Amino acid sequence: MSEATETSQVHIEMPSEAVVEEPKAEVDLETFVTNTVEESQPNAKDEDDEADKITLECLYDFNARTANELSFKKGDHIELLAKHPSGMWKGRLNGRIALFPYNFARKITTESVDLENPNIDPSKVEHRGFLTKQGHFIKSWRRRYFVLKNSEIKYYKSQLDVKEKKTIMLTPKTRVEILTDRARNYLRIDYEYSFLVNTPLQSVYYMYANSEEEMQEWVSKIRKAIPRKE
Repeated sequence: MSEATETSQVHIEMPSEAVVEEPKAEVDLETFVTNTVEESQPNAKDEDDEADKITLECLYDFNARTANELSFKKGDHIELLAKHPSGMWKGRLNGRIALFPYNFARKITTESVDLENPNIDPSKVEHRGFLTKQGHFIKSWRRRYFVLKNSEIKYYKSQLDVKEKKTIMLTPKTRVEILTDRARNYLRIDYEYSFLVNTPLQSVYYMYANSEEEMQEWVSKIRKAIPRKE
């Protein structure tokens, strides 16, 4: 049995430069650790399908004491997978799933990420949020984080990425259309709140929102961002 499961008392080595509450719950971690090992296998869920994940920012350095713990540096980002009463939570860092002390990290919000991301100036953002976009070559659907500003739509794999996957340039000839039922049937798109962005110099982008309100808001914002003819 590993060190993480031999005792139910969790002890956290505290950083000397900060006072952090030490978790004191006396809980058996054996099942929790076992699940961690199983989920670390290659057939675990694809990160690209988990756009709504909760991400934590590490506040201090931490060196793993057992094979079932994560080592991390201050400023690293951990994807939170599960909470445990002991205070040792389960997370993913650099593709590895293991345990970490909950009080060494804090939740990252969209606003805090945008403030830290030099490519996203909140004062210039006209709209932002998640949409699901169809791929150009492999016609699969992926949930992406979109940022509309300065007559450009940039989309990222997640809101934490600094480098965008692509930039859609809006021109006076750009069209934004909500897909009718007939159009969706013809295109074999099964998602109700779908719309397209047609950029003559690039391509046609198909995407959908989670609700009619979100779809209408995106369509309205993008149309307003299209530059007028000179």
